[in-house]
Amino acid sequence: MDLVADRQVVSDCLAADQYRSRARRTAALADALFTSDLSARCEHTPIEVATAIRHAIGTHAGIGGCAAEVAAEYGEHPETAARRMRWPRAVVDGINASAGWLGAST
Repeated sequence: MDLVADRQVVSDCLAADQYRSRARRTAALADALFTSDLSARCEHTPIEVATAIRHAIGTHAGIGGCAAEVAAEYGEHPETAARRMRWPRAVVDGINASAGWLGAST
């Protein structure tokens, strides 16, 4: 898939009213990236990030499943989870800022 198709798939997953605000959308994407197989030790292209997010959303049965996985990780490994979450938040924020990813308007 190309970046436009990946954006559309992820955008469709986030179309529910609860994800309309930019902050909630960013948090949902960061949760999905947190649960993905991408390594924080490497730099990834926006296409790789979008593909990983799309795959994580599918693997965890939606955004809610990703959030549940993040919560479980915080419960099991609180000493590392917050540090680990900084990476997906920074990546998603960077993509949003540089490309207006997902057409976030609020």
